[in-house]
Amino acid sequence: MEPPCRDELKHLGKIAGWLILPASGMILSVVQAALRTISLGRAVLEGTAPAGSLAWAASYFGSDVVLATFFFCKHRWTPRLYVGVALLNVLLSLVRVVPQGLLGHSGPFGLPRQLVQASAVAAIWVPYFLISVRVKLTFTRSWGRREVGVAA
Repeated sequence: MEPPCRDELKHLGKIAGWLILPASGMILSVVQAALRTISLGRAVLEGTAPAGSLAWAASYFGSDVVLATFFFCKHRWTPRLYVGVALLNVLLSLVRVVPQGLLGHSGPFGLPRQLVQASAVAAIWVPYFLISVRVKLTFTRSWGRREVGVAA
């Protein structure tokens, strides 16, 4: 029989525990970004939305797909990529707030909802992805170079 510590470490390499929350958030984010991109695509074709908004939505969709791919493949770059995307979302939300002059859809304290959401996600998950033992033991895979055999 194995000691309890070894048995606990065996389960740490799986996407479980608190990692279920960012995993479900990523799935929902990809679906939401896809629907937003499709909706904006239709609006651009009808001439009711600028093409730049479609490019912006498509870039969000692409970044969500890349992040989800790294996450579910348990790649070793996932924690750094997740932290970078979370901080970038806060920065982009701030960039959108400044020109709006804090007008538009308000959340708590009169701040736009997107900024509040991005800040809350970063405040919770950035420290977790940087410090957690589960994260360090789960995201260990890499995409190494594959040797291409030469026919003799």
